[in-house]
Amino acid sequence: MATNVQKKKKKWYKIYAPEYFKGYVIGESIVGDPNSLIGKNISLNLMELTNDPKKQNFRIIFKVSRIDGEKALTELTGYEMLLTHVKRMMRKGIEKIEDSFKLKSKDNVNMQIKPMLLTKNKTKHSVLTAIRKLTVDFISNELKNQTFEEFMSSVMSNKTQKQLRENIAKIYPLVACEFRIVKKA
Repeated sequence: MATNVQKKKKKWYKIYAPEYFKGYVIGESIVGDPNSLIGKNISLNLMELTNDPKKQNFRIIFKVSRIDGEKALTELTGYEMLLTHVKRMMRKGIEKIEDSFKLKSKDNVNMQIKPMLLTKNKTKHSVLTAIRKLTVDFISNELKNQTFEEFMSSVMSNKTQKQLRENIAKIYPLVACEFRIVKKA
């Protein structure tokens, strides 16, 4: 006894990066109902978007926000450093400073930020505390003046890390100043 079940025809939808990535196609998906794509997360290596080999150790996370015809349009939700890169950066005799905090940007987007700083030598606890405090103060001041997209753009182009490193160099020299994770909270 066969039941008469009709199958929906599936279609291919191209997934596009936001406009400030010049509408780069980041993938394709085949679905029967286009609304099932909304909310789907897509991660992509930053090197693919920027064509810069120096950015191969970072990943960008997009979320499908809406469907326009046969296009799935996304919004940027996060930036991550690959764990293999973190392991390669670690050396004997240096101090690793990590922190995690939540802040709001100028356009009221809640963000979780996890900076990672590496000092040149073993360091006193009081110096590490001063570096952590300066880092939080610097980033919160940056976010008061920038929207989420502006802040993410400056993080991806390494401007924020460079400015932060210059400020911390007044306290203690750093080997590296990076963000492990920056994402919408």
